[in-house]
Amino acid sequence: MEQANSCQQCHVGGIPSLFVPEVKPTTPRQMARRCYTSYKALFNITCGPCDGIVGKYWGDDDDKDFAPDPCEVVGHPEQIPESERVLAAFPAQFSVDLIAGSDRWGRTTNPAGHVKTPFPPWLDSMYGAKITGKWFANVMPDSDLWLLRHDTHYGEVHFNGTAIPSFLHFDVSEIHSQTRAQQAVNNSGPMVSLIKGLPDFAPGGCTCVADPVGVPDTIHSRTPGIIPEDSEMRFLGRINLTLAEADGSTVTVDHWANWFFHVFMDVDKSVPYYGKAPRRIASAYAGTATYGNWKLEDPAIADPTVWKRGIPTSPMKVGPDHGKFCMNPTKIPMCENISQTTFPPKPAAPLRQESLPWHLVHKAMMPTISAEHVERLASAAIKARRS
Repeated sequence: MEQANSCQQCHVGGIPSLFVPEVKPTTPRQMARRCYTSYKALFNITCGPCDGIVGKYWGDDDDKDFAPDPCEVVGHPEQIPESERVLAAFPAQFSVDLIAGSDRWGRTTNPAGHVKTPFPPWLDSMYGAKITGKWFANVMPDSDLWLLRHDTHYGEVHFNGTAIPSFLHFDVSEIHSQTRAQQAVNNSGPMVSLIKGLPDFAPGGCTCVADPVGVPDTIHSRTPGIIPEDSEMRFLGRINLTLAEADGSTVTVDHWANWFFHVFMDVDKSVPYYGKAPRRIASAYAGTATYGNWKLEDPAIADPTVWKRGIPTSPMKVGPDHGKFCMNPTKIPMCENISQTTFPPKPAAPLRQESLPWHLVHKAMMPTISAEHVERLASAAIKARRS
């Protein structure tokens, strides 16, 4: 179904898809890393309970650069009555700890031929094989302004399977905002990216570009969504999943999937967020996350600065955007004057179409890493590959 394979199932505005072809998985490890609900129509493959569970990864090679989490089938869909299934759910307001996961810069459903990094082919696809952090969201259905923030530490950095020294790592924050007015004209809103450790006077610490897609509609108040009633979120079964990339504990979860996106819901009713938020989410080349310490309230209650914290308080003194607080590499109006006093925007944002194709957004994001840092990364990766 075409609608089921669109980013617009869960986002308002931006790209409908990544426009990359899908490749049939042919080995058990490939199935463990990637099994999309679209494979039924494409390849006559029905994903099983332990397919697409993912795990820790550090490169594009499904058979070499990937360690699947141990999985045991508790019940197939026909063995778990609908009344006993824990439905996939996300809260509208939350702060949550990201206790473990992996991520790939240049998120996609298929890495073949995808725009990755400005490095040579053997250096492309930068991975954080060990990520931690904290995420925040406020997407209340009656709100005119939706907000999402990721504070992520990228550890065990690899370039498509090639590890670099452990002292080279990143602390990156991404703040996404989108007004209802922007949604009405397919404007995905601005994405402000912050790299910790760079001085305010130098370019690269703060960069603003058009978000590739709008802020996710976690409760589907404005999108078709992935709720089971719409038959878009598919129940794959109940499993015992060992969280090898986290604390090694084994949890019993109900496994749901929509396209490339997998959601794992605790079945233990004693869990504080039972039925309200996932234990884990996963995708083959677009990040995995195991969660803990959900707080289901407006993040600004505990941290009033959450939506602007980290944006420089002094303007840049050098570079193409000197005199401003945040770079605007694609020269779009909504990123023209980002600062702690102007961001996030007021609900009455300008009605202007400013979304960009994903490959252009990715290209625009790369300059947020300083040239010196890029040179250090490339040199370290070359030495690692030769050793």
